[in-house]
Amino acid sequence: MTEEYTVSFLVDNRSRDLKFNIATTLLTVVNHSDVNDTNFIIARFLLDNIDRLSSMSIYSVADECYVSRSSIQRFLKQIGYDSFTSIKESASKFHEHQKSFAASTNIPDYETFLNNQLSTMSYDINAMAEARDLRILANMIKESEKCVFLSADGSSYSIHSFQESMMAFGKFIWLLTGTSDNTVNILNDLGPRDLVVTCSASGNYALAINKTIHELNCRKSLITLNRTPLLANNYNKIYYLSSKITPSNNSHTPIRNVYTRYGMTYFLDLLFHYYYESFKT
Repeated sequence: MTEEYTVSFLVDNRSRDLKFNIATTLLTVVNHSDVNDTNFIIARFLLDNIDRLSSMSIYSVADECYVSRSSIQRFLKQIGYDSFTSIKESASKFHEHQKSFAASTNIPDYETFLNNQLSTMSYDINAMAEARDLRILANMIKESEKCVFLSADGSSYSIHSFQESMMAFGKFIWLLTGTSDNTVNILNDLGPRDLVVTCSASGNYALAINKTIHELNCRKSLITLNRTPLLANNYNKIYYLSSKITPSNNSHTPIRNVYTRYGMTYFLDLLFHYYYESFKT
């Protein structure tokens, strides 16, 4: 996503900061919490008041949520913020996130534009994702003792679908996000016969977990648009989604285009096809 927030991602008892859009963090809390839970109440309030959060105090938020100030502080630490000031700073930059969404759709004759973009994207990914490379990745998945796909929580739908497809043919794949409760134990347990595939079209999520990836003792692949050496040096193999859109960003950058919205789904559909063709019985 576009803006900077932090989520605690723990490996070997050391915390890593994952920076994304503040709204993504809060939406994740809302989507995974009971409506009567204190975390849900706080997250929903912050979402509804994100435009005025920069002018609010922790006391006013506590009063309007009918919770204690310590409850607000605990919530902020759970989602990776060390103070109320830090979340206010992220909220003040939220307009950058809004701009990227507006720019992606504020286009005349949008239906024709989108159709053309999807057609171009499919040809581009077909050219980049050669059959030989897809078969190699399919074989690595098949042979891996444990196969883990990593994705930002808000971008994981296409991997969920891929996970279900693979399970239908007997291959279990872990899907872990920055908010997965069992992320730490699973990653710590990976070895040389295991495989991690990071799915990060924009590269923002991949950059956020780059230090974690560096420490893993397993085979590592990345699917992305981002060609920065910061990522390239940490993976055994990178599958680039485009030859036409080739950003090389070393920090989190607002990117929203047809590739970041649909590219991962298309790539994983191709990958599943080659897996099925290779291992159908």
